[in-house]
Amino acid sequence: MGPVQGPFPVQYWEVVVRVLWRGYIYDYMNQYRNQATFVSAGLTFAEAYARTGRTFTITCAPVTGGPVVLLNRHTSPNVLIASAICASSSMPMLVEAVRLLEKMPDGSVQLVSNCDGNPMGELMRDGTMLADSPCDQLEHMLNVQLDQN
Repeated sequence: MGPVQGPFPVQYWEVVVRVLWRGYIYDYMNQYRNQATFVSAGLTFAEAYARTGRTFTITCAPVTGGPVVLLNRHTSPNVLIASAICASSSMPMLVEAVRLLEKMPDGSVQLVSNCDGNPMGELMRDGTMLADSPCDQLEHMLNVQLDQN
């Protein structure tokens, strides 16, 4: 959440009130700013692939239920990596669920209009709550065979 601010950037009583009234400890905006600045540099999955030539996948799941969503350059090329990291880090009572963001051709940022069949503005959380490693989905999507030993 940021070593400069420590684990709780606000007073402890504010943390207790936040949990009781909002249902989570951390506001994801602090995390988003850290991710966008230091980790992903504001890149989308497609932009990151263009720079590195590597595909990576982040998993998340809709809060309302449904299958695990695999975010990568194939399924969601315009999604901002920072918003995907925040969604994947979202845990009940710890970090609030988030809506994925995508970069438009003009450079503006908006809510994802369609992410793997999920409606616009769907709240997303950590995908490992449903499947620790979604091996079946990864095998199918990337046309690979994982060693099950």
